Amino acid sequence: INQIDKDKTNQSTEIPDKNQGIQEQSAHEEIEQLKAKIIKLKDANLDLLVEMEQLRKRTEREIANAKEFGSANLIKELIPFMDSLELGAKQTNAKTQDLLKGMQMSLNQLIKVLEVNKVTFIDPPINSELNPSIQEAITIIASNDIKHNHILEVMQKGIMLSGRVVRSAKVFVAENQDDQS
Repeated sequence: INQIDKDKTNQSTEIPDKNQGIQEQSAHEEIEQLKAKIIKLKDANLDLLVEMEQLRKRTEREIANAKEFGSANLIKELIPFMDSLELGAKQTNAKTQDLLKGMQMSLNQLIKVLEVNKVTFIDPPINSELNPSIQEAITIIASNDIKHNHILEVMQKGIMLSGRVVRSAKVFVAENQDDQS
């Protein structure tokens, strides 16, 4: 009977060993799958963090641009008013001296307000070379006194807002047949 009991004991211990091996292998596979899922989730989380950081930076840039250039439309609407004041200030006669002084004061106030709001004026000197990135040649006039492609007259000042051209300066440019270089 002892032998039979030993055989039964051996048989009963062998079966759990096989099951235990299968269970260990299954548990090991499950652990590897879970580790792979964790890695995928960490990667996805990292991707989301990077995307959130890019969104934060882009939003900050857009807010900064809105603060800096948000007044561009208002300034574009004020510029014709300034142009009219400048033209009116150029007209003089004895009857309009008081009106002229008032217009000049209004013009000076407007210019100060624009300058405080980061507006600069493009007012190229006569006889300087045309710079197409900030100046627009509206007429070409034959001239022997001014070099070719140089400014004869500024018809309208250009406007820049925080370094960006809002309006190019409108200029007359010389065409000099003797000096085309």
